[in-house]
Amino acid sequence: MAYQASAARYRQKLRSFTLVLSVVKLSAVSLSALMCTYAYSEANTAQTNPQYALSTPLPSANRNPLVLVHSIPQPTGAYLAPAQTGQWGLALEMASLSSQNLTAAESADYAATSSPLGESILLDGETIRGELSYRFGINQHSDITINLPYIAHTSGFADSGIEKWHDWFGLPNSNRGLRPRDALLYSYSINGEEQLRIDRDQQGTGDIQLDYRYSLKPQTDDKTTADNSAIHHLLQVSLKLATGDRKRLTGSGSNSLAISLKIAQASVPSIRQLSWHANSGAMWLDNGGVLADLKKQWLIFGSAGIGWQLNNQYALRLQFNGHSAIYNSDTKELGKTSGQIVIGLNAKTGKQTLVQLYFTEDIIVRTSPDIGIGLSIRQFTD
Repeated sequence: MAYQASAARYRQKLRSFTLVLSVVKLSAVSLSALMCTYAYSEANTAQTNPQYALSTPLPSANRNPLVLVHSIPQPTGAYLAPAQTGQWGLALEMASLSSQNLTAAESADYAATSSPLGESILLDGETIRGELSYRFGINQHSDITINLPYIAHTSGFADSGIEKWHDWFGLPNSNRGLRPRDALLYSYSINGEEQLRIDRDQQGTGDIQLDYRYSLKPQTDDKTTADNSAIHHLLQVSLKLATGDRKRLTGSGSNSLAISLKIAQASVPSIRQLSWHANSGAMWLDNGGVLADLKKQWLIFGSAGIGWQLNNQYALRLQFNGHSAIYNSDTKELGKTSGQIVIGLNAKTGKQTLVQLYFTEDIIVRTSPDIGIGLSIRQFTD
């Protein structure tokens, strides 16, 4: 029996490694395409004002797998791609989840927090999301972006390290001590009837999203002389198409439409190193898809953040992301307003390349993954 258990754990680890390797391969191919485009632009364009790139928000959102599939638009800033110019981007984010809300019948320890409707949820695992994006400037007023996501759900490998991280900073470990390390189980039940279950590694393409952005005033293509203190306003319309696999939880199984207003300032006049952004919007979700009987038709979302430019190459960023509940549920994981803090570093590694490294924490506990780590590489062109 011990041998069988050991063999099963080995097979599970092997599947997790295979999933991670697949995402890394996708990232490598995407990065190669990005670098080729970057090399071309280096030879054909001039230096971009660094403050526009370094003031870019961190591209993170709630990666709870039952929220992730609905693709709530993430912060993008309020600066357009130059007219008739394309920009590539690549992002990779890993979120670790360990959260549960069990009924009294399942666990006496959780009787006090049990839902009166008999809801039961367990989210234990790691979700990896890769995204390849291409933005094209239509004119001085607008641009369009296509986002191609790839999603993997895996038992992962990070539980031990995350527990140590939380111990170092005195942060709660949620229910990590009650669950096996590096396990995968995403489950939701009502009155004992299971509505959703993911207990084996899954991966696949996600739902494609198209973003159309419109600046409320023309933006000059020459950012080398533009006024950094100008406050930019931009409207964004986002359309998500159900191209992912609902059964694998790589897609929502439904379409959605969102509109948002984005405001940003690359440099505050009285404090030149300081930048800020804010955005808010509303999202409509059509019928059907994941947990369709619980899903709300409307939600609101928003983000706000500040940045401090250390020099022409680096800037520190701090931001808050939040959204209203997507589902009609008494569990925190699905039915409460979400709040997440994101801390990161923006780095210009070339004339037109921005690298962002960041991590996330759930400041409204259990409404989003308790920790996430992300890397983004994107191109900026004059």
